Amino acid sequence: MKSVYGIFKKIRSDSVRRSLERKAQKNLKNDNFTLISNNCMAGMIYHNLSLQFTSPSINIWIGETPADYIKFLKNLDYYLNSELNFIHDGCDKYPRAYLGDVKIGFVHFKTETQARESWNKRKNRIIPDRIWIIAYYENGVSKEEYVEIKSLGFKNAVIIADDSKSVRFCDVKLKKTEREHEWYSADKSGVRVFEKYFDYVEFLNTNS
Repeated sequence: MKSVYGIFKKIRSDSVRRSLERKAQKNLKNDNFTLISNNCMAGMIYHNLSLQFTSPSINIWIGETPADYIKFLKNLDYYLNSELNFIHDGCDKYPRAYLGDVKIGFVHFKTETQARESWNKRKNRIIPDRIWIIAYYENGVSKEEYVEIKSLGFKNAVIIADDSKSVRFCDVKLKKTEREHEWYSADKSGVRVFEKYFDYVEFLNTNS
């Protein structure tokens, strides 16, 4: 049974989250977009904004390196028209597949069938000429990769990294506390790290 303090913390956290999400929804001027990310960040943003998923990059990771993700973005039509080939490489936590030569991890899916159906349904909702791009890499990307991502021709592209001595090229730096180990970690009030430092509403409103 939860303690009174635990219940209070949950109520306070839920209240902060609702307030944060209402503010984001109120300030959003652009609700006609496809947001593609190489991790689960896009899905969290869609959820915060209470919008339909118009992107297949929900609850998944795309590519194991910046080069993989850039290759995927540069040849988006090719990869979106390729078939998922599921693999069994010793990881039984979640389904994994190759899309052409780019590996995808369906992190929050239980079965290959579920992953395939979700991918196909959401890729058909893509708005081709209204695509915004997020790339998160803990240590940023190289100068060449940064320039390449920025020059791909999408509406907006942002590179996010952790704030550390080893960070390379990025647009947004995430500062973490001892409690916050991941970009999605939440503080005591329920606010996630990326929400503190990345104004995704402004990002989506820009060039809309």
